[in-house]
Amino acid sequence: MLKGKDKLLADKKELLSRFLRLTREQSECMSDEAYAQLGELSNIKQDLIEQIDAIDKRLSNRERISFTHTNQEINKEIQEIIAETLSIDRDNNKLLETMKRDTLEKIKHTKIRRRMHSLYRGDHLSIEGTLLDRKG
Repeated sequence: MLKGKDKLLADKKELLSRFLRLTREQSECMSDEAYAQLGELSNIKQDLIEQIDAIDKRLSNRERISFTHTNQEINKEIQEIIAETLSIDRDNNKLLETMKRDTLEKIKHTKIRRRMHSLYRGDHLSIEGTLLDRKG
């Protein structure tokens, strides 16, 4: 049974592992174009971030304790999880930026086509006028 700092580090590692799984799920959602789930996953990740921050505060408030072998192992695993999460997250952000540019480009082309179609049909011409009758 882990105690004190070891327990907090183990809890942090578990939360970070869940965070990594959610980041991978976000990648899958983007690949599958299941965008509705992205917001939900982001909310869950935000909750995990808050829990991790709370653990970090508790760890920083603890007295300096020499690192045990268990602490070192858990810290190494935590660093590996963070590195992998950051890598996946960077790829996700690049993909989102590309999707954003593509979407904006499609909107731009749609507006241009709509305007061209309107000009072709003559929708821009005014049919109103004034009729004056003159007696000769």
